[in-house]
Amino acid sequence: MIIYIVSQMKKSLIIIVIILVYLLTYSCKKTEPEHFYVSNAFKQWTVFDIGSYWIFKNDSTLQLDSVYVKNKPEFLNIPAYSSKDNYTLEWIEMSYSSVFFSSSKIILQEGGRETFYIHINDNSMYTLIANSQDNFISFYENKNEGSTYQLLSQDSVFYLGLKKFVNVVRTQHTFDGKKWTFWFAKDIGLIKVTGENTYPDFSWSLVRYQIVN
Repeated sequence: MIIYIVSQMKKSLIIIVIILVYLLTYSCKKTEPEHFYVSNAFKQWTVFDIGSYWIFKNDSTLQLDSVYVKNKPEFLNIPAYSSKDNYTLEWIEMSYSSVFFSSSKIILQEGGRETFYIHINDNSMYTLIANSQDNFISFYENKNEGSTYQLLSQDSVFYLGLKKFVNVVRTQHTFDGKKWTFWFAKDIGLIKVTGENTYPDFSWSLVRYQIVN
């Protein structure tokens, strides 16, 4: 009788352990955060691997600047703003060796909005903003910062000298009376940038480039 009881207790214990393991495994799977990625379409305008470079010319001084990707893109997993939300967002940071263009960052925000920031001459600004994929928004205002972003044109043809670029997007960022205008070509990135009231004003245009994917 005692042997039978012990045997039954062992069986019950095994069953309990199996149930606990199952519940623990299910719980871990259930609480693992979902990760949202920057869209591949947006990366075509903004993310380039090490070995990529762009040669720019200052339209006033004729100075040349070689913009090289300094390090491989850094992909970050950023937790949701609220601790109640169980997901992470992808941010991508890049650094460059250049006279005027030092770094860039893509921030994926809640709701899927993708924003491309670049750092030029000690100023950080947003240069491309899309709701999803490459669906660029037409206007954005940051009232706290006092800055605005505007989509001036897209899917256009743009010439730099005799070089023809297609699928070009032109945007503008304004802040504190300063105005920066950007031209981007798909699969190439930044091809021209100008600054007004930026002390000094400037204009850099792409001369040649090499893209590594």
